[in-house]
Amino acid sequence: MKKVRNFMNRRVVFFTPSDNIFDVAKAFCDKRISGAPVVANRRTRRVIGIVSESDLVKFMGHSLYKGSKVSASTCTSTALILLGFMKLGSAHLNVQKDVERLTKVRVKDVMSSDVIAVSPEESIFDAAEKMDEHDVNRLPVVQRGRLVGIIARSDLVKALVE
Repeated sequence: MKKVRNFMNRRVVFFTPSDNIFDVAKAFCDKRISGAPVVANRRTRRVIGIVSESDLVKFMGHSLYKGSKVSASTCTSTALILLGFMKLGSAHLNVQKDVERLTKVRVKDVMSSDVIAVSPEESIFDAAEKMDEHDVNRLPVVQRGRLVGIIARSDLVKALVE
């Protein structure tokens, strides 16, 4: 039986609750990932949440469009949010002030606390079932309470053909 341990990524990008969301966004871009676990601290690596591009975009929409004519619910991607900025114009939005406010936002302010995890000994089919049931794109792999890897939908697809 194919196990999670054989297909997970052991080099996990992770964050702590006090990390800045700009650092998260930069890591997502640099590493070409769309989400990562949040750990209580770097030493114990106990998973306490997940932060994703969706969390960042939702937060940006809610905080930057508050009181404007453009609704956060209409913005489903970063490109649409930037288009919204252009539509609003500088008279309606002080971008510098909003960016300064966003520099104070931490991972704990945007992360999801409901963590669905998997063990390295579980089958890839169990992992796939969890992803499907909870509509998530990635699962932290936890062993004895410590983050040891991550498995994404793309890893499961690769496992099918190997």
